[in-house]
Amino acid sequence: MNRREAQGWRGVAGGGVVIVVGVALIAKDVPVFGVSALPVVGAGISMLTVGLYRLFIARRGRGR
Repeated sequence: MNRREAQGWRGVAGGGVVIVVGVALIAKDVPVFGVSALPVVGAGISMLTVGLYRLFIARRGRGR
C-alpha cells in the first residue's frame, strides 16, 4: 500500500466515523453549536466521498 492509498483509506474511515457520530447525535437530539447535527453527517459524507475518490485514483494509477 502506498501513501495515496493510505490517505484514501484514512478518508474513508474518518468519514464513516463522522457519519456514525452525527447520526448518534441526531438520534439523541443533541444540538451542535445550537443547531441540528445534520451538517456533521454532511461533512462525514463529504469526507467519505473524497476518500473513495482518492482510493480510486491511487488504485487506477498503480495499474498503468
